[in-house]
Amino acid sequence: MNKLTSILKFYILTFVIFCNFNANANNALDSLLNDLKKQKQDTSQIKTLFEIVDLLINEKNPDAKKYAAQAYEKSLLVPGTKYFNQAVSLFLSTIEKDQTQNQKFQFLDKLLMNTYNDYAKKSILYMYKSLMLEGIDSNIKAANIYELASQAALKSKDTLTIIDVFTSKGIFYKRKSNNTLALEALITALRYSEYSEYNDGIFPICINLGTIYEQMFELNKALELYRKAEKKISNENDLNGNAIVNYKIGKVLLKQLKYKEAEEKLKKVYEIHIQRDDKKGLIVSAAALSGVYFDLKQYDDFLYFMNISLENAKLTNDQQGLASAYSTYGRYYSDVKNDYPKALEYYKKNLTLNTGKIQLSHLNMVYKKLYILYEKLGDYKNAFNYYNLYSNSNDSLYSSNNVKKQTELNLNYEFDKIQRQKEIENKVKESEQKLLLEKEKQRRNFFIIVGILALFLLFLSYRSYIIKSKCIARKTKT
Repeated sequence: MNKLTSILKFYILTFVIFCNFNANANNALDSLLNDLKKQKQDTSQIKTLFEIVDLLINEKNPDAKKYAAQAYEKSLLVPGTKYFNQAVSLFLSTIEKDQTQNQKFQFLDKLLMNTYNDYAKKSILYMYKSLMLEGIDSNIKAANIYELASQAALKSKDTLTIIDVFTSKGIFYKRKSNNTLALEALITALRYSEYSEYNDGIFPICINLGTIYEQMFELNKALELYRKAEKKISNENDLNGNAIVNYKIGKVLLKQLKYKEAEEKLKKVYEIHIQRDDKKGLIVSAAALSGVYFDLKQYDDFLYFMNISLENAKLTNDQQGLASAYSTYGRYYSDVKNDYPKALEYYKKNLTLNTGKIQLSHLNMVYKKLYILYEKLGDYKNAFNYYNLYSNSNDSLYSSNNVKKQTELNLNYEFDKIQRQKEIENKVKESEQKLLLEKEKQRRNFFIIVGILALFLLFLSYRSYIIKSKCIARKTKT
């Protein structure tokens, strides 16, 4: 009986909480709708509409699309792209998932037609079209559309638009491993951010630029940019941002063998993840700290933090996190303890995971370690088997890298083609300008000559008049 009463109490309590939650949500929505009716300024209405759409999206309410459309229409009336960018983003997020990609592209094309000569808004729409094209791996088309977005942004002379478009373009090329074009776009975005009131973008721009320089092993440049990002976010209560920048700085310092400074930064990241109970974050920050202690040969501390990383990877079933932890333990038992059977045990645990969710480069390393360990143990049959797996994965990795390089070459080719087209267009414009100037010069010279001739004729007429006047005067006297 007591058990039945407890179950009934539980369901009643759950029902009451659910009703209160719905009532609070409805009250919030009613309050926002009342505010919307009272507001007269377009910007105030847009802000309220954004809140309404966010609330309805969280509730999975289909009315979100209706209010998102209102926000979009209002944003067209406001100069610049501060509100327009968010309005388009929200509207796209409310489009039904069952709509085809073609329908979404048609929708964007329709919006583009309605922007006429508003280059700022046109460039934002091009940017979203590029993001959608990238989402379906149509990278060459995405690159071409990004060029249109860049041209429109520069024509608009709207600083915020230029920053948004060039940042998005830079991140696109970074994801495609095209560092040259990524740097060009992100440096442009950073230059506009630093010399304008719109400096909120400095943090993500510097983080992305720093990551590229870090990948290029230009560690001092990377560190300089990370420090700039750190300075920008230091006074803000953004735990996630602080965790990111401290982790980035810590990893660079570790590569520079500045262990104490690296430890200090990575401990800050670890403490933030503890504070936020961020299990995914703890996989990374604890593993990074364990790396510091491994290099310092402080193996007790290494094992302590490595265990924290492994436990959180197990709790979240993070396959890459588990793979990294198992391989790190394998390295410890192989290189420090010379316990090859134990090292084998840990390296082989990688193969029990979902290999589809593990980086190919990591699997390649695992196969290599396994064949080396079996070779050391004199088990040449297994050594040969894992060597074959290593060789095959190496070929796949090489092929994958080739695909990346080919994509980069294609993107470079398309970029060069666009640049050549721009050069041709500029030359045509220059020729047209020269022709106009030449015509203007000829017209001016013609009028000058006509003017001189007119003056000369006037002078001759006047001179003839004077001579005739004198002749008449003489005849009159005689």
